[in-house]
Amino acid sequence: MRELSLALIGVAALALSACGGGNRLGEQRGPDELAISRSAPLVVPSEFNLVPPRPGDPRATSADAQQQAMEALFGPGIRVPPRSPAEQQLLEQAGAANIEPGIRSNVGDFGDADGRQGGLCARAGERAGGRP
Repeated sequence: MRELSLALIGVAALALSACGGGNRLGEQRGPDELAISRSAPLVVPSEFNLVPPRPGDPRATSADAQQQAMEALFGPGIRVPPRSPAEQQLLEQAGAANIEPGIRSNVGDFGDADGRQGGLCARAGERAGGRP
């Protein structure tokens, strides 16, 4: 019985040593973190003559964002479908044509007209017929 267990241990040791790939236990080499390939530096194109936009000037883009999105999704030459009467009425009621120019600088400002935090939500609830 003892010889059989020694033979099984020997066979198991030989079988496990074949899985090591020739390296001893704990001597595996990982990737070399210092072997970094260098890429070419970024180059500014010679035609880089962009000027920053001036306040009040019209936008430099020729197409609006919706047209650009449609062309990116469906290819050039696609036209934006006209707005339905319901969509047009919704935009008019929401005041989409009356855009406040400095809204991005005022978003998140807690100095609401009524002087309390969350006043905008309360006023929206009052308009809808709810309680503040």
